[in-house]
Amino acid sequence: MHTFMIALLKRRILAITLLLMLTSIAGCTTNRYVPPSDGRVSTFSLSSLSKEVPKVNVSFGCEKMFLNSDFIEQRAPDDKVEKRTVLRAGEVATIQVAYENVRRRDDALSNEDGIYASHFLKKTATGFKSCRSTLSFIPEEGGHYEIYFGLVSGRCSVRALQVDYNADDERNEYNRVMGVNRKTCH
Repeated sequence: MHTFMIALLKRRILAITLLLMLTSIAGCTTNRYVPPSDGRVSTFSLSSLSKEVPKVNVSFGCEKMFLNSDFIEQRAPDDKVEKRTVLRAGEVATIQVAYENVRRRDDALSNEDGIYASHFLKKTATGFKSCRSTLSFIPEEGGHYEIYFGLVSGRCSVRALQVDYNADDERNEYNRVMGVNRKTCH
């Protein structure tokens, strides 16, 4: 009888383990971004201004897709764009950037001897931080957008610039894209 109970317990543990594994795998599936091949489109490039590479999602309505690091460049705004990706045009696109567990260092001056003391002490705090930033905009058909993100003064930042080529000056013109409100998904 004792051996039978141990065998039954082992089967139950195995069944629970398999169930937990399947649940965790199903919970981790995320749609990967697949650029559209036809229809109304524009192009965009993603550039990280920080050495850390964040998680980036793009959403159209309630359809949220993960952009892997193949889409992201690490370059300064003056550097040439190497990676362009096709984006749906004419509907609200939401770009969400998330930096997770980024090491931070904060320096601050501290006056421990009272408000009229003649000296300050420099204190340094270190730790880890996570932050998110979101930008929603409506890409125009045929337009190109450069989307920059990074950690600026310890905060997540994301901005988009629409790039137009000026044939007279043979230069690019950059115009900041104003965000729009997007409808929330339930």
